Amino acid sequence: MKFTKEKTEKVKAHSMRILKQQLNEKNALKMKIEAEYELLKKQRKTVFESLINKFKNRKFELDLQQKQEKLLSENENLLKASNIKC
Repeated sequence: MKFTKEKTEKVKAHSMRILKQQLNEKNALKMKIEAEYELLKKQRKTVFESLINKFKNRKFELDLQQKQEKLLSENENLLKASNIKC
């Protein structure tokens, strides 16, 4: 009887150690996953901000180009109109 009780206690203690170890490993893995997720979020935010800036710069360039083309067209029309009058 004593032998079985000791054996049962040893098995219980061993099971508790394994359970505690598994919980520690699970928590460590969870923390690692959360850290990687936060890093990924930060990287995506940086890429997104970079794309937004590129878009804004390109839009500004295109607007400027459009204004220049419009002014050039207006100047050509004025030149044609003044040539017609002369």
